[in-house]
Amino acid sequence: MSVRSNISRNITQSFLKTLEKDSNFNVLGHKVNNKWVNTNRQELNNMIRNGIQTLKDHGVGNGDRVAYKGNNSAEWVAWNMSCYAVGGVWVPMYYNQSSAYCNHVIHDCEPKVLVTDMNVKHQMTSNDNIYNTDTQFVHNALDNSSAPDMAIESHNDVAALIYTSGTTGNPKGVVLSHENILTNLDSINDRFTEIKNFESLNILPWAHIYSLTCEMYYNLLFDNKTNITSGIDNFITEANEVKPNTLYIVPKVLETIKRRVDFMDKPVIRKVLPYVIGNLFGNNLEVVFVGGAKLDRITKQFYLDNGINICEGYGCSETAPMISVNHHIEPRNTKSIGKILKDVEVEIMDGEICVTGPNVMRGYWNDEEATNKAFINKDDKWWYKTGDSGKVEDGFLFFEGRISENYKLSNGKFVSVSRVENNIRKYLKSNFVIYGENRDHNTLITDEEVSKEKLSLINEDLNPYMKIKHVVVVSKDKMEEFLTPKLSIKRKPLIEYVKTFDLMK
Repeated sequence: MSVRSNISRNITQSFLKTLEKDSNFNVLGHKVNNKWVNTNRQELNNMIRNGIQTLKDHGVGNGDRVAYKGNNSAEWVAWNMSCYAVGGVWVPMYYNQSSAYCNHVIHDCEPKVLVTDMNVKHQMTSNDNIYNTDTQFVHNALDNSSAPDMAIESHNDVAALIYTSGTTGNPKGVVLSHENILTNLDSINDRFTEIKNFESLNILPWAHIYSLTCEMYYNLLFDNKTNITSGIDNFITEANEVKPNTLYIVPKVLETIKRRVDFMDKPVIRKVLPYVIGNLFGNNLEVVFVGGAKLDRITKQFYLDNGINICEGYGCSETAPMISVNHHIEPRNTKSIGKILKDVEVEIMDGEICVTGPNVMRGYWNDEEATNKAFINKDDKWWYKTGDSGKVEDGFLFFEGRISENYKLSNGKFVSVSRVENNIRKYLKSNFVIYGENRDHNTLITDEEVSKEKLSLINEDLNPYMKIKHVVVVSKDKMEEFLTPKLSIKRKPLIEYVKTFDLMK
């Protein structure tokens, strides 16, 4: 059954309709005192209805923003669904986001209510209407189980503001409607109609649009269960407790696990590597959905060779989020970033991936200039310019790098950053960026010592003008300061930091 046949207007409404199937179905699992505890649909419904009353008491209505900063939890879901039910706009923030970032978001969107964990309340300013998630509002079960009235008036009403990571400037609020999100869910479900009874172990924060839509919302609507890990350090242990058949992760997680295995790479280990990899994930894994960034070919092939089915997808916050995704059973091209989803149109304009369809955002919040720059009109359609270069072949999309990250050297030579980075990844297991704009050579910034021998290997098959001539080593602790919550590097701030003490000569 498609989302569209199961919903009339609103994400919350579509979830509450699932109560008609089985109100006792466990939709969430989490740990309390080191024991797994479940939350079923009816319990979550009660939490939502209490949240609705709480938000109404705070005067939240159509179009009012509700900001949230906290860890993934049943309460997180309840607040989110309560917000949608009263016609509010959901503004999620990562639990570990900096105070400066959060205060920028709060100042920009001016929420009616700010909901936050008690332990981060002191970090927040700019809003007096603060509600704490440690309240018992969600646990006061109500006898009346009827679905609440929806304040939402139209599919086109704004559902959420998803703020960008701010790697290239101030974060921008991506305006997504209920239709944007629901049509994307429908397209994803159409792509994976035969896969049911998912049970995932959640590791990504729901402020991340990929995890929010493809894991949390998808599981709520399609009879799947989400188990929330108690922390990344406990992920392997809890994977063996839960034994998930599905994971939603970003490339950095897979790369980190691969590095651990590489350190154990001995002849005896190599012989049983598929068992070792399977055991890390609980020995029940059917498919890993990867999004949020490009997974490098070496890492992808490593998991495929060891029996882990990888479904790599491509998208962004501005497309709610998915544009394309590979399938682990149907014919696919493992070198691509997936088959373009139904209802999504992709064109390559001057080498750039451009997208149109009902999943594409309405624009950036209070930023007409940025919105106008992000779109191009062609054939009476507004196309979102992703900023990525790529190509389309037989309905499959291929990623060729971030256009904004490519640059010219002082001699006029054009450097394809992804080309050089692919070489570097063969020999470095650490975080890194390359830089050389308006200089006569390329510089590597990393948190790992690079020997002359290793640098020679990196440069071996690169064009002369692309070769790395200078290496700047930054401490691992310092490098972590330039990582976003989804573990990508803030390139420009890192480069500017390095410039303060190194001339990159």
